[in-house]
Amino acid sequence: MKKYSLILFLGILYGAVVHITADELCSQPLDPPAELVGKDGAKMVLIPTGDFQMGSNDSDAQDDEQPVHTVYVDAFYMDIHEVTVGQYKQFVQATGHHAPNWNFVAEKSPRDEHPIIYVSWYDAMAYAQ
Repeated sequence: MKKYSLILFLGILYGAVVHITADELCSQPLDPPAELVGKDGAKMVLIPTGDFQMGSNDSDAQDDEQPVHTVYVDAFYMDIHEVTVGQYKQFVQATGHHAPNWNFVAEKSPRDEHPIIYVSWYDAMAYAQ
């Protein structure tokens, strides 16, 4: 479950994500493309399978951040650039997905070219589908 949370969290921060399981990756050509274009037209790069250290041992770390532990992540594709306000508006219009409070968004991201903010994990997951 942690690998999916991390991937979607990255999706919120950096753009849409396409998750690929190890089985799916094995059924793909031996060398999956390093880049591809997502449904929204955004260029994506392959993030390879691997392990990383997650968490903190600092005394001021939150309880759910401790202890440092190894997390395995399947390969996935991630947008090179953040999802913009304009892209997210198009998604909301095309799908009917509920919109964030556009007034709050405009305070920090006033133009369509700025990154979208104030979207939830669930919003990012819906966008990435």
